[in-house]
Amino acid sequence: MILAWLGLALARPVDGVVVTQGGNATLGGASLTLPDGTVVVADDRGRFHLDLPDDEPVDRQARDAWPTLTVSAEGYRDAQLPALPPRRGRWVIALALAPAENEIVIESFRPTGDLTRQPVDAEMAFETPGTYDDAVRLIQALPGVAVQREYSPTSGDLTVRGSLPGDNRYYVDGIEVPYLYHFNQYASVVPASSLDQLELFSSTFSAKYGDSAGAIVEASTRSDRPDHVTGSASLNFVMLGADVRIPVPNKRWWVSVSGRRSYQDLVGETSLQYPKWPTFYDAAVRAQHDGDNGSTQIFFTGAGDAYARAVGELDVLDPVDQTRAPSLDYRHDFQILGVQHRWGLGRFVVGVVHDDERAAVSVGGHANVRSLVVASRLDARAPLSDDATLEVGYEAKPEFTWIDVRSAGVYGPLVQREAPETNWQADFSAQATPRFRAGLYAQLNARIGRVRLIPGLRAGADLLGGAVPQAVGTLEPRFAMRARVADATELRFAAGRYQQRPETNVALATPRSLPTTDSWQVGAGIEQTVYQRLEFGLEGFYKTSSDVIVLPASGPPQVWDHGRAFGGEFVMRYRLREVFFLWAQVAAGRSLAIDADGQAAPTQADQPIAGGLVASWNILAPLNVAVRWRGASGLPYTAIVGSTYDATDDSWIPTFGALNGIRMPFYQKIDLHLAYTWNLPRWSLTASADVWIVPKPSAPIYPTWNYDFSEAGFVIGPQVLPLLGLRAAW
Repeated sequence: MILAWLGLALARPVDGVVVTQGGNATLGGASLTLPDGTVVVADDRGRFHLDLPDDEPVDRQARDAWPTLTVSAEGYRDAQLPALPPRRGRWVIALALAPAENEIVIESFRPTGDLTRQPVDAEMAFETPGTYDDAVRLIQALPGVAVQREYSPTSGDLTVRGSLPGDNRYYVDGIEVPYLYHFNQYASVVPASSLDQLELFSSTFSAKYGDSAGAIVEASTRSDRPDHVTGSASLNFVMLGADVRIPVPNKRWWVSVSGRRSYQDLVGETSLQYPKWPTFYDAAVRAQHDGDNGSTQIFFTGAGDAYARAVGELDVLDPVDQTRAPSLDYRHDFQILGVQHRWGLGRFVVGVVHDDERAAVSVGGHANVRSLVVASRLDARAPLSDDATLEVGYEAKPEFTWIDVRSAGVYGPLVQREAPETNWQADFSAQATPRFRAGLYAQLNARIGRVRLIPGLRAGADLLGGAVPQAVGTLEPRFAMRARVADATELRFAAGRYQQRPETNVALATPRSLPTTDSWQVGAGIEQTVYQRLEFGLEGFYKTSSDVIVLPASGPPQVWDHGRAFGGEFVMRYRLREVFFLWAQVAAGRSLAIDADGQAAPTQADQPIAGGLVASWNILAPLNVAVRWRGASGLPYTAIVGSTYDATDDSWIPTFGALNGIRMPFYQKIDLHLAYTWNLPRWSLTASADVWIVPKPSAPIYPTWNYDFSEAGFVIGPQVLPLLGLRAAW
């Protein structure tokens, strides 16, 4: 039979992917050894291409004697298979975890110009308490990310290494999404079941990303072809969802569909506080073709949120004033339609993004902001030698924006969370205002002995129409270095310039040209691996910014002279895939804004000390037990120190104190998780129970005041909350 390998004219091309047992993750770098000794290595997403003899054994005895190929991956059992093409579809090879040594699989990636690159996968999401099986929410437990209070208006804010939420960029398959969390807290707009890889770039990232002085979140959806119909369905106290992946028989196409929706509006009762119960949904449809020269995917993604709430807290009002209190009606949704093509050395994606946000106060004041963006992106690599690779790409976003804002007056500060424009005390509108943003980048990834040097450069342009036309160019040099000083020790250093233009709604509302925030960032760290099982990391960072745009408690946006953020992080990680993982981290730092007079004030991301721990253990194959603890200094806020009565409007106008001059109490939260999986013929069922525990001193979630702002207090959140969930997979 070995002679069949000499007849390449009769060979059949075979595409496939190597995955873990159960298909939860792909195995990049797996090797396939053919009968003639040839070794084929899968790419970083587990995909491979072979040429196998287009023969067929005449009987079972001949099949048993057919030459075999061996599939290997570090930490997994080898698999030996007959070297025969699959009868239909793509070849999916699953490897089981090797139990003999119980070695940890260290997360490794192609070295990039990013100082900190933290991955999250589905296993971590499903087995970490307090995340609602949500991989994106797990980002909030990563080092350098400020700890937010559950149930508070800021619980979904992502403030990373002193940056503000508006400084970050969120990408799904290369397309920037308008927002990351439903109602800024419940769940992300991308379910974990459809994710292949999720990464957080905390700061000092490579030239690949631009128009951001904060952090980058990059999510990639699953692209491995299923060999049969697979799917899952889930239910918890907040939402229900389902997804299915279907291969097209005898074709290289496959389709996936997913969707989730909250259901408390169907079973819950409305109240004066919430006259319209919060409702959200998200959905995604993808069709992918796997060809000889890569894969092409057509995709649609959409999400939406809607609710109505009383303006302020009714508990502090008397019964008569409760019935007179105004309400805020809020809705935000987006849709993305796009095409993505991936090949061995890069990707190209183009998509149309429609974003529509509306907020209206019942007694007057509204903010309607709608945009249409055509976003495209190219990322490509060109190997120059065995030790050097050139990476190039571009990002372009022509867009049109429609804005109609009417000030909410004295109610502006009370609705600024959902509709900040109504708090700027000015009416403005703009119709179909054009804007074009683009960036080009190039970086060299070169290895010299044990040192890897990654210099890069990004150039950007921003052309904005409107009453005050603006044309701005940016130039951002960046540099990173990694030095492997020992087999298990790596030193890292990165520095660069990061520039960010104001958001369109801010720029159009300001009757003058707003400056570009200019940030210089530097970071250094060391990572040590012990016995290939335990990882330690220590990193420090420093960021300085000029022309910082600040949104005060009331009034239009302000430009502060400069700002700075600095701190350090210590991280410990231990992982046995599909058995056990442990994270422990502590971070210390400051984030300050400084005006032209030299007066410094903490930003809303200023958290001097924060720490956390996550441990998850599959005690038996079907039983998982996990715990998470988070603790941190309370974040600052701007207090109301007095008020003035306005007889013409029969209302009280608040007087604000120093910007972020007071701080919430120290916060702690403990999450416990227990899950059991029944593996049934052709499907599995997982039942989970979570308990969220917040000690009484940490129960305040946000401040509130009475009708004339003479008395202050806190809205108190639940201290113990049990949660149940079910998830079926087939």
